[in-house]
Amino acid sequence: MKGVALREYCHKLSTVAYRDDVEIHSFGGIDIYREYHDDTDTTFLAFAGSNETFDWFRGFHFFPKRAVFGKAHRGYYKKIKQHQLSIMALVKPESRLVLTGHSKGGAEAQLFAAMMPHLNIAAVVTFGAPKPIKKLFSPLHEQQLRDRTTNYVNPNDGFTRVPLGWDRIGKDVIKSFTVYGSEHPLACYAEFFVDV
Repeated sequence: MKGVALREYCHKLSTVAYRDDVEIHSFGGIDIYREYHDDTDTTFLAFAGSNETFDWFRGFHFFPKRAVFGKAHRGYYKKIKQHQLSIMALVKPESRLVLTGHSKGGAEAQLFAAMMPHLNIAAVVTFGAPKPIKKLFSPLHEQQLRDRTTNYVNPNDGFTRVPLGWDRIGKDVIKSFTVYGSEHPLACYAEFFVDV
């Protein structure tokens, strides 16, 4: 699965990650929906975006935190690091891994990918994600992530522009749109289903 099909599927999984009627794995502020596809030996992890007030405060805790791989958004990185082993337990050993997420979930997916270079990460697909990286130390690691990571960004969405001077991991695909007077809700990012 790639291109528009992968984008649509990741968007669907990111939507499911917000729901209450499915099994969501929660780790202290990180909510993840998991699917395993036996036919392709692929694990999909969809990180949910902000769904409680504390999530918003964590988003403003962006002072750089030095990590093994580089300098990262302190609030998102600390939570991922704290629950790293629990998140890894969701991944079937040796399977291909696709990470996705909207908003905060997209930032968390990017950071988890940066922290796990030994995993078989096939793709990282984010929608409306803020910028979780100040610097990556390894050019090789950065290139590997760039080749596998696609961030769908609406420049009218203020959340995609912060923190100023920071960056997203991977490549940004940019398309301007306004739907129902807003630019950030996950449903708006269906605009990217037409190939860009």
